[in-house]
Amino acid sequence: MTPNRTALLAEAESLLRSVPFTKEISSKIESLLAVADRTVDKTELRRAVTHARNIELGRTSEIAEATPADEQFAEYLRANEASEVRRLEKRAGLNVGTDSAGGFTAPDGFSQAVASAMAAYDQLFDACTTFTTQRGGEFFYPVIDDATSFGEIIAEGVTSDTSADIVFAGIQFPKIQTWRSGFVGVSWELMADSAFGVEGLLENAFAKRLARGVGRYMIAVLHDSAPIGVTAASGTVVTADEVVNLMDSLDADYQGQAAFLMAQQTLNAIHKLKASTGGAYMFPAAQDADGRQLLMGRRVFISPSMGLLAAVGYPIAYGEFSKFVRRVVAGGVAIKAYPERFAEYGQTAFESFLRTDAALLKTDTSSPIVLLSMLGGS
Repeated sequence: MTPNRTALLAEAESLLRSVPFTKEISSKIESLLAVADRTVDKTELRRAVTHARNIELGRTSEIAEATPADEQFAEYLRANEASEVRRLEKRAGLNVGTDSAGGFTAPDGFSQAVASAMAAYDQLFDACTTFTTQRGGEFFYPVIDDATSFGEIIAEGVTSDTSADIVFAGIQFPKIQTWRSGFVGVSWELMADSAFGVEGLLENAFAKRLARGVGRYMIAVLHDSAPIGVTAASGTVVTADEVVNLMDSLDADYQGQAAFLMAQQTLNAIHKLKASTGGAYMFPAAQDADGRQLLMGRRVFISPSMGLLAAVGYPIAYGEFSKFVRRVVAGGVAIKAYPERFAEYGQTAFESFLRTDAALLKTDTSSPIVLLSMLGGS
């Protein structure tokens, strides 16, 4: 760990008060002052650089004081011996009660930054609802199946109709699975430079890798769970009527908060649709006050995990995506350091672990999301 200049000077000042004052103490003070002169604490500079990078990327960023957990995490990332890595992992494990995959459980700030970066890469993570469980075992998520019940007038003194009682259904989550980012190598030179934000480098690398894998898995879950609302007549294009019919196929209970989910290329193709009697675009590009893309007044979540317009697939989803839930285990992200794996290249290897899965909260009578299927989709 990089020596702290303030601590070195404080130790030297303490030695100056020693009684008796010996040559050995004088020599030690000179050594401490020499080390202090060579030491520059760049912690504040590193935070400022990270803050500037976040602003440049359009993220909300505040320069906050480092917590003990942040400092311990930084110490772990910069440990260059396997014995030190294991010691810090053991110490961190005593401080948290999470069911993690091993390694060092990242502090909340880092985990939240990874989650934000995942959402910036794939808006599917913004669209869905994320909830946390303390452990990764089987979990039952209750759902109200009440789409066919209606309020009615009951005459005075008459008993209410008991057939209208709420029926609780539910989604059974299996034992949660673990996603791995794969190895990311960081050179020893960058590790030694205290002004370089190693945390920021790992945050972005892990976020993109995890978003690609988890995003594809979640889309597969959505495809297996949501019903087909409309099947396109063509295998390569969609029509304006098919997009409108997809909206109409969604149950009225979910229309109020409904949005679209698709890849940017698919949205661009819809924007290019023109009326047969003229050259005007039928769905010109539009944005809301916050700069978010709209289609027919509905928000569009852009997901590179969604398939493109092709002969087989489901390129467009429409519905209330808050009913598509993602479960994560408390602790968020765990990181494992391997100081010896890439040693021959002068690097330390890191790998990230994330325990998460997903489910669509649908019932036997209705689904909050519907899909547009291309010709040949199944």
